Amino acid sequence: MKLELRDGMVVEGTATELKNFIELAADGSAKQGWYTSSSKGLIRISSMDSMHIRNAIMVRFNAWVDELRRTHRKLSDKEFVDQLVSGAGADDVVHALAKELIGRL
Repeated sequence: MKLELRDGMVVEGTATELKNFIELAADGSAKQGWYTSSSKGLIRISSMDSMHIRNAIMVRFNAWVDELRRTHRKLSDKEFVDQLVSGAGADDVVHALAKELIGRL
């Protein structure tokens, strides 16, 4: 079977392999070493340029800050502190990206 994505990427495999690929892309990709880039589609984190990794981390942090800024007035003190403690740094994608960047030091 063959699956062609909107960005032109073609994935070939059995129905089970394609199903696993779709699940990986949907939510487990960072844990498996993949990142869904808005500019390049699904790519291996290890093949990303260091600046691309840094930009991806900043996008995640900015989205987290924007969400907190939008909702903080509705949160209790405990919910606000919980959001600060868990933060964007608790995101699996941020962890995977940071781990790759740290490995390059």
